[in-house]
Amino acid sequence: MVRRFVALLLLLGACSSAETLEETGSSTAPTSTTTSSPTTSQQESPVFYLFDSEGLDLEVFRDGLITAEKSVVDQMFSSAPLYEMDLVMKEDLTGISGAMSVRFVNGEVGALGEVVFRLFPNISDGSALVTQLAVDGSGVEPSFDLDDSVMTVPLESPLQPGEQVIITMEIDVTAPIEEGGKYGTFLLDDEILAFSHFFPILAVYDDEGWNTEVPAPHGDSVYSDSGFFLVRLETPANLTVVTSGQLVADEVLPDGDHEARFYSAGPVRDFYLAASRRFEVVQARVGETIINSYAPPEFAAQNEEVLRSVEASVAMFNELYGSYPYTELDFVSTATLALGVEYPGVVAMAMGHYDPESGFDQPTIVSTVVHEAAHQWFYGTVGNDQLDEPWLDEAMAQYATWVYWRETQGEGGDEGFRAHLDSRWARVEHADIPIGLPAEAYEGTEYGAIVYGRG
Repeated sequence: MVRRFVALLLLLGACSSAETLEETGSSTAPTSTTTSSPTTSQQESPVFYLFDSEGLDLEVFRDGLITAEKSVVDQMFSSAPLYEMDLVMKEDLTGISGAMSVRFVNGEVGALGEVVFRLFPNISDGSALVTQLAVDGSGVEPSFDLDDSVMTVPLESPLQPGEQVIITMEIDVTAPIEEGGKYGTFLLDDEILAFSHFFPILAVYDDEGWNTEVPAPHGDSVYSDSGFFLVRLETPANLTVVTSGQLVADEVLPDGDHEARFYSAGPVRDFYLAASRRFEVVQARVGETIINSYAPPEFAAQNEEVLRSVEASVAMFNELYGSYPYTELDFVSTATLALGVEYPGVVAMAMGHYDPESGFDQPTIVSTVVHEAAHQWFYGTVGNDQLDEPWLDEAMAQYATWVYWRETQGEGGDEGFRAHLDSRWARVEHADIPIGLPAEAYEGTEYGAIVYGRG
């Protein structure tokens, strides 16, 4: 197991993008500005640990939360998974390799004889290779199942409730090019890397045991517990990287051609990454949250329109459903075949929302943005099993979008979206199909018609 460092004291200014706009106080009224790249501010840097988190300063996570939510770190940190990654991005942007450590705490009522991870790249037309696997420093041989998308790590002795193990490994992950990945969410295309679910992620253990099914071709792929992430990512220089959480600091490496970036996130259910040399960013603030929207420069006007819809959504949902808990929210244009896909603190949007030649009308663009913003509440803050009970986040996000139109357009302003919901259900002739089935129970157009339309 190669460990580049145990603890790194970052002797450079922190670059949290939640500090990139001029302070505007605590008002929830959004304001916006346009920049070609995020600006930075200087503050005292934390000690950034990888692979040895004893004495870790939890402020590195609190800084990513709004004031009212900072205490959740102390409530959750000791029992939640802790992922630490030291990664190098490949020069052609097709993937990453590096070392990873996971602290797993048994939060169940009984002992566990194994720990299970999901390797989603192996069922998304890419690959995830794991080597040098060890539990508490002792090498172990895992077993693999479901097209190598399930990795079971045996434990020498049963892990009792409240006990923890440290699982370390080296990983090498490659994304497909031009085609592949579910809805194109794991893909390098048009010089944009969309890198969803790229790392070995802990499976959820619940009343069904370890959740290890292969996801249906429609719907979401990942059902996961909230955890904390510390990530060091080495990349080629002059690359814009978008991730869950916040950028803590970065530095240009001695060769001048590469940068090391340091991220923290948590508590979040996943860690998403996108990267491109083509991105430009526009920014706004709503309360304590900085909103970023990334797109190629030729779509600058449309990028501003997306940003305005995100601002309005977040401001409204803060009032209706409780404040968005993080200090950053990113929307990023990608080659996804879905209209949009939600991740913690990040939304991957289809490029058609930014390209005026795509034929997307304004109500469709706004509705997609609002729906995906709503997922930061329904999936992000209020979690659910997205594979077995997808209506709990998708139908709620649709309802929130309906409310948005009603609140912003006044009486009758929601009729268009209400008709849209009905038209989706009409795709199956308003069949009396239950909304609460697992994703795999729906066939053909039933999933969108029932979960999104009837739900």
